[in-house]
Amino acid sequence: MASSQVACLPLRDLQADAVAGVDASLNQPPSDESDSAFKDGVTDNSDWHEVELRPTLIQIIARVTSLIFVDPELNRDPAWLDITVTYFAKSSDALKEHRL
Repeated sequence: MASSQVACLPLRDLQADAVAGVDASLNQPPSDESDSAFKDGVTDNSDWHEVELRPTLIQIIARVTSLIFVDPELNRDPAWLDITVTYFAKSSDALKEHRL
């Protein structure tokens, strides 16, 4: 093959590889992660107690979405979660400021 020619894979093969990679990163179902995050945030304490809804939901969302992109150990790392939540908050604030 000449150096100016590039071997091309059919789109179907590329899609299959991409989907396989995503499936491999979801070896722990997101529903299990959301259940675990919910129990961490709300607890399973049967006594009446207050729960701050917004921070709890943000943590649940951060953990479930992080599960897709990083390994489960990093996914539950408080420093990582703080980074992702802070990034999202600052991005949202910037969008609001610029009215995008």
